[in-house]
Amino acid sequence: MMTELPPPMENYLRELESHLSGLDPNERSELLRELRGGFVERAMRGETEPGDVFTPASHYARHFLTSDASSDGHYAVAALSPAAVRGHRLRLGAAALLVLPLLAAMGFAATVAMVLGVAKLAQPDAVGYFVDSNGTFLHFGIVDLPPPGKERLGWTLFPILVAAIGMLVGGATQLVRFTRRWAFRPFADRNAAPRTPY
Repeated sequence: MMTELPPPMENYLRELESHLSGLDPNERSELLRELRGGFVERAMRGETEPGDVFTPASHYARHFLTSDASSDGHYAVAALSPAAVRGHRLRLGAAALLVLPLLAAMGFAATVAMVLGVAKLAQPDAVGYFVDSNGTFLHFGIVDLPPPGKERLGWTLFPILVAAIGMLVGGATQLVRFTRRWAFRPFADRNAAPRTPY
């Protein structure tokens, strides 16, 4: 198996090692070993440069020396391993299938709440939670005037709608942040891919 690397890759690894002096020695050795393995694969395909994703070495090293690193101090890079590329694509596909419909539903619910809130301000008697004389539920939302029954919530409905919008928007924001961390967190291909920021 080819072990010699083109000079630019060798020089890069030496420079990176100096920038990783603050990293745990075992982690530093593992990182450099796996990164070298990925470079070897690329060199065998005729590549000679480390690639933009790794440069400059000082910037790349910061990903392993800050709290932004994953639990074991590493990231994966998809560009170096076909298995890692497939892992990223599967993760992104799963995120799209699972999260986008949920975000769409939350956006629709927030829009409905906003419409009800505006309508409550414009026509208070036509928006609300309507019951008949026995207290049986008739309708919730916007109705034609005169209303079909008694509206039970009154102006209390407005702060409820505002709170619902806030929770939906906040929930969607947190969902996007979580999905971004999960979907774009590099795929841990320990056997084939060196670990690096994606």
